[in-house]
Amino acid sequence: MGLPLYLAMTAPELSAAEALPNHLAYMACLFSPYNTGLSNCPQKLPEGSMLILNDSTPAGGHDPKLIGRQIAEISQQFRCSSVLLDFQRPDNELTCKIAEAILSAVSCPVAVSEGYATHLDCPVFLSAPPADCLLQRWLSPWKDREIWLEAALDTRTVTLDKAGCQVSPANPCDPHLLPHRSEQLHCHYKIKPEQKQVCFTLQRTGGDLKQLLAEAETLGVVGAVGLYQELGLLL
Repeated sequence: MGLPLYLAMTAPELSAAEALPNHLAYMACLFSPYNTGLSNCPQKLPEGSMLILNDSTPAGGHDPKLIGRQIAEISQQFRCSSVLLDFQRPDNELTCKIAEAILSAVSCPVAVSEGYATHLDCPVFLSAPPADCLLQRWLSPWKDREIWLEAALDTRTVTLDKAGCQVSPANPCDPHLLPHRSEQLHCHYKIKPEQKQVCFTLQRTGGDLKQLLAEAETLGVVGAVGLYQELGLLL
């Protein structure tokens, strides 16, 4: 069957697209910085699309019930399959209340980012596992919950020396320079021995990501969301 992969698009990307992905996620909805309510609401969406609301603009001054009604109206108007609350401010009490209001108002499935999911009875949206982490370990804290997973590429540098292990994000490199592959981590890698340390570069390619999503399906993940359009060319 294959795990459904929703590819996120902004309003300009949606308007300019010659062809749309099989599963589209509209990611332009924001809290208005000028008025009460939402801005950048979609003018059209294919039936079955996912609607994403993010809090890149803080939610200060907004009425949770109004936001809940607006999201419910949009999801009903376009017959959305689901709503994703891609919120990244778990310490913002108002944003938490808005999440609760949306869950009460919307009839389709609603997922919330992991920072909000502990106290809300809904699917949890997990960030993509880093290239140095086993998928099963990444999912394990939420094993009793319905999980939606972010689909993303990733590059990490792992340095081993006498002091231990250090891991840090890295810029992507040419995949042809990564001669080895880890089936367990779903990534390609290279090894660079030095006098006092050994450096590993781990990188998840499009093919690696496709296999990671296949494993995710066997572990009970029900959907994936790619927030970067280049995934449409890689998978």
